[in-house]
Amino acid sequence: MRDGDLAPTPERLETIYAEIERLQGLVQDLRLLAVTDAGKLRLNLAPLDLRALLECVIASFQLSAEQKGLTLRLETDPDLPNFKADESRLDRVICNLVTNAIRHTPSGGVVAIKATRKDRDIFISVEDTGDGIPPAYLPHIFDCFYRVDKSRTDTDGASLGLGLAIARALVEAHGGRITTESVPGKGTKISIALPG
Repeated sequence: MRDGDLAPTPERLETIYAEIERLQGLVQDLRLLAVTDAGKLRLNLAPLDLRALLECVIASFQLSAEQKGLTLRLETDPDLPNFKADESRLDRVICNLVTNAIRHTPSGGVVAIKATRKDRDIFISVEDTGDGIPPAYLPHIFDCFYRVDKSRTDTDGASLGLGLAIARALVEAHGGRITTESVPGKGTKISIALPG
């Protein structure tokens, strides 16, 4: 278009704009990881109603789950206490985990978000009845740019292998830890433990 070989049609401009947005998102994700790795990420810690946050997450994914034929479930302790966390950062972590669970769970499956308190810690998990992850890949799934499915060639943010690396960085910035259990063909459970 710059050389005059192609006309700047609305469709072509929309494609370029979408690519610019994707690249801006990638740069922001890489910057977030760099700031976190340097120990300079600032968290906006405030009392958090975890059940309310999880209900919002469930509501935001309900339509995409229904379109794929999945059941979304929320299970929390009835007396789940408020605790200090950065709501937007924690929301990003949980949304990433739910997005992955929905993507890798076939129709008829279940994606469950669970939250409980044990001693003084808060535990959150996202469990699915999906594809599962082969054991050899489990030690690497939180590494930057690591993808279990190497054949994926799409260019959305998820395919770049940054989502779980960002999730780990944000959980660790809260003083927590994130772990994975998975059985190929049966599903995956990603668990977060946060200081309450």
